[in-house]
Amino acid sequence: VMGELISKARITAKSDSTIILRGASGTGKELFARSIHNASFRKNGPFVAINCATLPENLIESELFGYEKGSFTGASPKGKIGKFEQANNGTLFLDEIADLPLRLQSKLLRVLQERKITRIGSVSQTSINVRIISATHKNLEDMIKRNEFREDLFYRLNVIPLCLPSLKDRDEDVVLCAEYITKTLCRKMSKFPKVISREVEGKFLKYPWPGNVRELENVLEYAINFSFDEEIGTKDLPEYFLNNYLNAEDRPSETDSEPIEINSLKSLDEMTRSFEGKMLRTLLDLHGDTTEGKKVIAKKLGMSVTTLYRKLNNYYQVQ
Repeated sequence: VMGELISKARITAKSDSTIILRGASGTGKELFARSIHNASFRKNGPFVAINCATLPENLIESELFGYEKGSFTGASPKGKIGKFEQANNGTLFLDEIADLPLRLQSKLLRVLQERKITRIGSVSQTSINVRIISATHKNLEDMIKRNEFREDLFYRLNVIPLCLPSLKDRDEDVVLCAEYITKTLCRKMSKFPKVISREVEGKFLKYPWPGNVRELENVLEYAINFSFDEEIGTKDLPEYFLNNYLNAEDRPSETDSEPIEINSLKSLDEMTRSFEGKMLRTLLDLHGDTTEGKKVIAKKLGMSVTTLYRKLNNYYQVQ
């Protein structure tokens, strides 16, 4: 899925067509939009982003189109240029476009048609040369039926629709995403470059990522803050992630829920030992096969460290 999506993105990067990115919250739509910009002939121009859901109507208008000095109470005496002018010769990313108020949808449509903007409080127009990439997690077609989104604006924005799948449906991309985010964050946070350990990669591949790319970014930013080595290990990951990972591991898989063949049944003792062994192996993978890791495991299981060592000796001959 992602291979086809990236292929389409590379093709569209070479044109100036309007793109709309659709997908669940946190799937990395802004990251994807920036990648398209960086691969386009506009890459040396600005990439400017605005989230239409985070500002009230009066502020969105002034943020998008700018204003002249003294045009309203509280306006800067010098006036202000808007996002369209800031993005001139580059790309403007309109995130959460579905939340743009209807009145401003009309104004945006006119800008897309005429390629000119008018600042608040001004009578003159300014020509702009901007590529528009928008994004939403909402169903715009349903919003059109409810008269909450303009159909004519939808067709202006929906020239090239690209749908980003959730991270849990992109197993092959999780590690690549993590590597890219780590590199970007280290540079942004002025940290020495770091790599992700194979152990952490394995956990990332097994984790369901309910928060999508945004959650991955948060986990990695935490890890980079608390990692003092060149390699990010399990010990650097946030506790909530490790707990969620363990809970996800504990959920029965499809194979676990399959009917048991009567002929393969073992004694209850054997089945109990087998289950305990798998659980201990999972906990060792999660917390590490170290003295400190075993102390954490013993505490989680409500047993003494001595009892844990005895069980580990029985199952894995761990000294």
